[in-house]
Amino acid sequence: MFSYSAYHLSATFKQSTGYSPIDYLIRIRLEKAASLLTETVASLREISASVGYKDVYYFSRLFKKKLGVSPAEYRRRGAQRSEVADSPVNVPTYSIVERMLNRCIGSDNYYQ
Repeated sequence: MFSYSAYHLSATFKQSTGYSPIDYLIRIRLEKAASLLTETVASLREISASVGYKDVYYFSRLFKKKLGVSPAEYRRRGAQRSEVADSPVNVPTYSIVERMLNRCIGSDNYYQ
């Protein structure tokens, strides 16, 4: 279509993105899989198929190779992070809120 060779397009793509076309595709697929692992309860088979891998075992090996942990471990760690994030201990405090709360404590008339 553009009258360029596959080599030229691949080299131009790598120069622009820093990744070869196949490495870029793998990266995008694994990022999507990682988000699905933490945001859904879909099975590993469903997730691997949805990001383009028919063989769940190949997907698992590739995921572990690129991200350093198995998909199951990634999901478990993601669940732990979300539990910690939802903890009331982690509610951010803001100085404006603290001042407003302090102003009301000890006063009988909260509407002034």
